[in-house]
Amino acid sequence: MEDIGAVPIPGQSIFSVEGARAQSRDEAELIKQAKKQLQLHKQATQKMSRLEKGAIADRVLHSGHGEASFAHRLGALLRLSGKPMNTVTVEYRNLRIEADALVGSAGNPSVLNSAKDALRLVTFQRPPTVPHTILDGVSGVLKPGRMTLLLGPPSGGKSVLLQALSGRLRSGRNLRISGSIKYNGMELHEFQPRRTAGLVKQQDNHLSELTVAETVDFSFRCLVGPQQRTEIYSRTEAARRLLKQQREQCCEDAAQLAEAEGGMGMNGGHQQQELGAAAANGSSHPADAGSDSYSATNGSDSAAASSGTGGGEQQAHSPRHLGCTELVADEEFAAAMSEVVGKRLAPYITIRIMGLAHTAQTQVGSSEVRGISGGERKRLTTAEILVGQQPVVFMDEISTGLDSATAYSVVRTFRSVVHNLQRTFLISLLQPAPEIIDLFDDLLLLTDGRVIYHGPVKGMLAHFRSLGFVCPTRKDPGSFLQEVTTPTGQWLYASPDLLQKHGLAEEDRAPQALLAAPPSELLMGVEDMQHAFWEGTGQGRGMLHQLEFQPYERNPEGSAAVFTTPYGNSPKVLVREVVRRQYLLNWRMRTFYIARIVQTAIMGLIISSMFARIQPVPSEGRNAVAISVLSAIFLSMNSAPQLAFAQLAKPVFLKQRDNQLFPSWAFALTQVITQLPQSTVESIVWSSIVYWIVGLTPTASCFFVYLLVVWSASNCMASLFRLFGFAGKTMVIANSTAMLTLLLMIVSNGFSIVKPSIPPYIIWLYWINPMQWESQGGAIKALVINELTSARWQYIVPGTNPPETAGDTIMQPFGFPPDRAYIWGAVGYLWGLLIILTSLAAIVLRLAQAPTPQPTVPEAEGRKEVSRRLLAALQRQLRSQVVQPLMKRAASMRAASSRHRAPPLTFDDASSQAASSVEAGSVQLAAKTKGTPLRSISAVAAPPAAEASPPAAEQPAAGKVEAPPRRLVTAVREKAHEKVAVPFVPVTLVCKDLRYYVPDPSRGEAEGVVKDAGADKEIAGKLELLKGISFFACPGELTALMGGSGAGKTTLMDVVLGRKTVGLIRGDILTNGYPKQQAVWARMCGYVEQQDIHSGRSTVRESLMFSARLRLSEDIPLDKVVRLVDETLEMTELTALQHSIVGEGQGGQGLTVEQMKRLSIAVELVAAPSGLDARAAAVVMRSIQNVVKSNRTVCITIHQPSTEIFEAFDMLILMQLGGRLTYFGPLGFESSALIAYLEAVPGVQAIRPGSNPATWMLEVTGGSMSTIYESSHADFPTLYAASELRKQNEATSERLLDEGQAAHQPLAVPTQYAASFGLQRRMLLRKYWMIYFRSPHYNFVRLFMAAVIACVYALVYHGQGHVTGTEENPASIGDIQNVMGLLFSSAVFVGMFNAITVQPLVAAERVVFYRERAAMLYAPGPYSLALGLAEIPYLLIQALVMVNVVYWAVHFSHTAWKYGYFLLMFSVSLLMYTLCGQFLVHATPNQLLAQLLAATLNQLWTISNGFLLPYSAIPRGWKWLNRVSPTTWILYGLGESQLGDSSVPMLVFGNIKTTVGQFMTFYFEYHFSFIWYCILIVFGYAVFFRLGSSTLLRYVSWQRR
Repeated sequence: MEDIGAVPIPGQSIFSVEGARAQSRDEAELIKQAKKQLQLHKQATQKMSRLEKGAIADRVLHSGHGEASFAHRLGALLRLSGKPMNTVTVEYRNLRIEADALVGSAGNPSVLNSAKDALRLVTFQRPPTVPHTILDGVSGVLKPGRMTLLLGPPSGGKSVLLQALSGRLRSGRNLRISGSIKYNGMELHEFQPRRTAGLVKQQDNHLSELTVAETVDFSFRCLVGPQQRTEIYSRTEAARRLLKQQREQCCEDAAQLAEAEGGMGMNGGHQQQELGAAAANGSSHPADAGSDSYSATNGSDSAAASSGTGGGEQQAHSPRHLGCTELVADEEFAAAMSEVVGKRLAPYITIRIMGLAHTAQTQVGSSEVRGISGGERKRLTTAEILVGQQPVVFMDEISTGLDSATAYSVVRTFRSVVHNLQRTFLISLLQPAPEIIDLFDDLLLLTDGRVIYHGPVKGMLAHFRSLGFVCPTRKDPGSFLQEVTTPTGQWLYASPDLLQKHGLAEEDRAPQALLAAPPSELLMGVEDMQHAFWEGTGQGRGMLHQLEFQPYERNPEGSAAVFTTPYGNSPKVLVREVVRRQYLLNWRMRTFYIARIVQTAIMGLIISSMFARIQPVPSEGRNAVAISVLSAIFLSMNSAPQLAFAQLAKPVFLKQRDNQLFPSWAFALTQVITQLPQSTVESIVWSSIVYWIVGLTPTASCFFVYLLVVWSASNCMASLFRLFGFAGKTMVIANSTAMLTLLLMIVSNGFSIVKPSIPPYIIWLYWINPMQWESQGGAIKALVINELTSARWQYIVPGTNPPETAGDTIMQPFGFPPDRAYIWGAVGYLWGLLIILTSLAAIVLRLAQAPTPQPTVPEAEGRKEVSRRLLAALQRQLRSQVVQPLMKRAASMRAASSRHRAPPLTFDDASSQAASSVEAGSVQLAAKTKGTPLRSISAVAAPPAAEASPPAAEQPAAGKVEAPPRRLVTAVREKAHEKVAVPFVPVTLVCKDLRYYVPDPSRGEAEGVVKDAGADKEIAGKLELLKGISFFACPGELTALMGGSGAGKTTLMDVVLGRKTVGLIRGDILTNGYPKQQAVWARMCGYVEQQDIHSGRSTVRESLMFSARLRLSEDIPLDKVVRLVDETLEMTELTALQHSIVGEGQGGQGLTVEQMKRLSIAVELVAAPSGLDARAAAVVMRSIQNVVKSNRTVCITIHQPSTEIFEAFDMLILMQLGGRLTYFGPLGFESSALIAYLEAVPGVQAIRPGSNPATWMLEVTGGSMSTIYESSHADFPTLYAASELRKQNEATSERLLDEGQAAHQPLAVPTQYAASFGLQRRMLLRKYWMIYFRSPHYNFVRLFMAAVIACVYALVYHGQGHVTGTEENPASIGDIQNVMGLLFSSAVFVGMFNAITVQPLVAAERVVFYRERAAMLYAPGPYSLALGLAEIPYLLIQALVMVNVVYWAVHFSHTAWKYGYFLLMFSVSLLMYTLCGQFLVHATPNQLLAQLLAATLNQLWTISNGFLLPYSAIPRGWKWLNRVSPTTWILYGLGESQLGDSSVPMLVFGNIKTTVGQFMTFYFEYHFSFIWYCILIVFGYAVFFRLGSSTLLRYVSWQRR
């Protein structure tokens, strides 16, 4: 299965049967029949199981004859109509893209910068920016039938070019695009480029709950419509009928010929045997049918015909040349293809072709949910686009996480598709293997936004050779092409003539010289290289001539090859598909929804029991209003998770919207439709419990009105929350906007402040308030009217003048009208508002943009560069005086430490020591990754260069004065050694018979489940992932860990490093002969994990300083730590990025993917330079080799090593699928030991000269798909277990154990952590102070929101805080209601706002904490303390803003101590709520549950704090809930401090006169003398939540790995 199969071929015109042969039926009749057949197939498909669909897909992929690939057979089948395939030619000319780059620190987000931006916005100023050119006038032509490779260094403009060519880039205020892009001569605005061209991005965004098959199938159903399927079906049917006619004619001719020859019987029997064999024959993964010598003719059939191994292969599929056997096979293939099209099985074809068949029913998963691997996720991203049948496809770094053989197989598939189906592919890869490069037809090399080569792959090295740059013999062309545009690379690969031209000698580019003083000037500038290609080569001039004088001429056929309709299906079908997917997602998340229903039932029981049996008397009327408020609030707030769902689904939506799977309005409408069942169930559960237990009017009409209102309120508020989720750029902003809107609704709903008291200048807010009509005001109004206008409340209250009913008496203070018509008006308003909000959500989704980084330009970079050069010159002048003794010393050290092995890349020990600095005992690094190779620009490539140019390899004599770079390098290394060297204990690691078991998710069906556990009963029924792995790793040796997907590489690394949190581990892990102690081992290891986990708001330098200071001993002076950080930054080429923020790694602001990986490596190197991860390019391998040579032990997982990198290793651990060991032993010089071992196995193909031994090894052992070499199908793990090599390894292990025990004591560290608790607290507090300062989306937003909220309260409650009254005109309950409502809503609302908004930040940092805790950087206590203390400055500012605005605007008491008390209580309450939010994150496995729990606590605290239901009215069984609620004491202290000592007369229910102070005592049971204890109680809650967080962080881990 090597070929792509987005089975229907791109472009409608390709499927056209207009040119069908004369023998075919009339086109209209054929299409009519096809539609009927498709309908029958559709009905049959619904009854088919997944296994049956997969079997049909397998039959299609393996049907046919000979060595023809699937794409070749499909192309030949489609060409039988006689009409050539329509194609798309992409022409781009003078394409220039320029963006506005921020200057200096303006590019780093911070509270200060956000304040400056806000000020600029108010004053109509723009931030300081400078123009930054991303693409500088690039031109080119992408032709159909040719596959083009896009190469270039990081940040060279590759992704931007792909987005621009695919129509995903749009000009804007900060982005300017000029130039021309045409498809078949049509401008982008003349058709639908996003549907015509597919774009596979770097980011893998998928819905984690869907399976692989469901993800691809959804894409197919949205992109491929019935018209396309009808056309392809009719075309395959026409081809099948033609083949049937040809077969019948062939058989008749054969029979006549046999009869004429007199051998009818014998020949007929032979023919029947042939036919039977043909019917059962399947494809056997042939070599690609295409070749590199593809004709550039635009879209011609002759080009397709010439893309085979010869003209005969194309002719073999012409009916006039096919034999009977071939015709039978092709007829079967045509029939099978008709079945695939009819039954919509294209996704199953694509899944198998992309190598995902084994994961088809596996959920995609995420960082928190176990799912498919990173490489499989990348292939899924590709399959999701390819199944859409676009004629043009752009792919951005698709090989991330794939081993070299898998990458080769995937690219070979694309090649077959391009050549046979005449597609246009442009694929970006990073450092592809030579065999992968050879699969491409053309190469486009992009550097610094300029195209310096765009021509045939076979001519690329010759072109650069003509420029004076020679690729060494054992140098991968991919690495060479990226390095040749860097200063160091040009010095390495320059020919002797070019060096002489620039006045350079061979010793100037010696590895030591370049390591000491890397060049900063290019020998040939990028602009010169650009001109050399476009003006100095025939290929460049020819392409420019074609663009200028012979562009693609528009014609009907070319116009028909592109899509002009925006979507592949009708709106009805698209809505149906999106709804179907959303219901499936809801079903997969049923645990959450069931929890919601359970929560609704529990809260309903609690609330109803507190208000049980309301009697129709005026004294309980307020309770009837309160239960109406709570009913509306609860079900409305129960819809709040819709905001989080919207935010989580947004990245996937944006990807699918940009690929035009469905319109934005369909997605918005779907959310409404799929919310209805859940809201219906919750409303029924709530109403059935609350309505009857509380004792509201017991009539059916009133109950169903109550149910209708709360159900309508729930759905309307859900649409509001979704709107905020879709509109917010981040979760914090979305939450803030939602909370502000809720506040406006709460304060103007007529309950927290009664309607008559609302100031006239904002009374409009009351009338437009959806909560007034809806969830709290209108729904409240509707619910209150529904209850209080019922018959039981319609009696006349004695003593009222004029006479009033009990219901009117209660509603009058709140301003509710006694008219039931308002009920139906409220319901209509709710659903009308829902429609409006949904429409707004659709508009927001259509306009929303994915986060993109804004480029930055360092401030005064030129002056800094001059200073650096001057300093370097002074250093060279000083150090040259000591060159001779240092060189002699280095030479003696090399001689003493030689180990009689010949690795291809060597540095002396002085160099090694210069690069190493670790804490005492830090000796081990295990590293793994799946991702992008790093950019290499330095000296590791020097040995290959020396091999290409023998004079360069010669070392000058020690006394040569004319070699200042060599004098410099030794001095630099020695100086570095003096700066950073620390003592350490070398560690020998020995692992014996490692086994790892996990719970079996398949319930006994999966292979590897332990059936007979023997004496170890714990492992019975568990799945064994590692099966007896034994190996050792010695100091000074570099060990590679390799294997195909699913081999267990990550698992083995996690087991050895002690990072597994679930499962059982068996076997021995010994260090220096003693069993491993995890607490010590964690201190002595560095682990670069697969995922790059960092604090996104720290800078690169801060991240390194934090790691170094906490992992190195405090005995190391700070200046040495700083020098070590500087050295590590330079070593990993991050110096230029040291002041850049890390970012979140999701395509927004911050480091790129490869820069993030370099940071992960640097964070470990700076603490213990002992390893790196696997995609390592030369720059990182250089660093690691220096670490190894300082006698560290290093083990690295590699996926796609080049020959150069692979042969830099000393030892190899090779694993096979199922966690079995295939090989462990030395590589040998140029992999000689490995090659000798494997070639000795019978059936193993010998390695070809020039082949990558890593690729050969994986393929012949069955570790990956066979591409160049066939698998020998030998059981290599069994062979290794019985080999002499294994016995030697066991003997070596025993020897190492004995030697380790004799030479060392068990590993130990003096303290649990390298840094003292005081240093931990200081470093953590400094880190989180900067993180908070650089988190404007959190801190600036909440400070801004505090100001806005304060202004809202000031406007709504202006003057309401000063309760006045006289004996003639006493104060009323409404006056007290206003004050208490203000205090209740302000403290509770702002506090809960903090608790919710802090959760995303803490959740992100918790992931970082788990990684750093595993490395023993610090204890949970200092971390928890720092996280809390970092909040205090912002909480104080927030409290000052809020209190100073609200306190004086509402006219609270002007007494100084009351103001101070108010400020203190408000500050403590904010602290308590914020720490509560942090506590909930640490107490729950994910942020969604934390928010759900926060909402539940808020509801419990709200109903029990004494405002809605005073303490005296709370049933005895629930009074304890009032006392344990922290909001009780907040409201107690704030309310009593303002009103408890007031003697203002007031009138209560029943016209009873009293004073305000007395009313607070008998109604709320508040006592003025207790107010200071309230502050202590609230502070105690804050302490409780802080200590609870520390305890949870110490003893509970939600990480599952």
